[in-house]
Amino acid sequence: MTVGALGRIVVEGLKPGTNFIQEVIKIADENNIDFGVVNAIGTFSKAVVAYYNGKEYVKNTFEGDIELLSCIGSLAKDEEGKRVAHLHASMSNKNFECFGGHLVEAYVGYAAEVYILEVAGTELIKVKDKNTGLLVFKTKENLDWLKKNE
Repeated sequence: MTVGALGRIVVEGLKPGTNFIQEVIKIADENNIDFGVVNAIGTFSKAVVAYYNGKEYVKNTFEGDIELLSCIGSLAKDEEGKRVAHLHASMSNKNFECFGGHLVEAYVGYAAEVYILEVAGTELIKVKDKNTGLLVFKTKENLDWLKKNE
């Protein structure tokens, strides 16, 4: 377990047509946020979501007017120091049908609001799990130990 402190809260409005996930990472890059919690609402014109079936991600693409009801996730760095976002989204379409999952790709429709809550005082790194292939959190100390004992 790792305990951090709430740092800054960064709020940004995204323009129509922009790549949602790339913009979230760009905001973190510009504000030097190494670890944080992401929340967002807005609209998408296209969204690719997936679920993990224990072996791989199964994807589905949605296009048109999509309401982003809620997006939540995390920002962290991988082993190479590159920021990565792990986001899940709940959405609805014009028929008020809801769908969602792991957000693979998305483009802002009319508007989107992103809120990033920085978690300060932590050194968590996303590392690929050998059994599942998923990126999971490891503390820096745990990662150093794993590398020494591989």
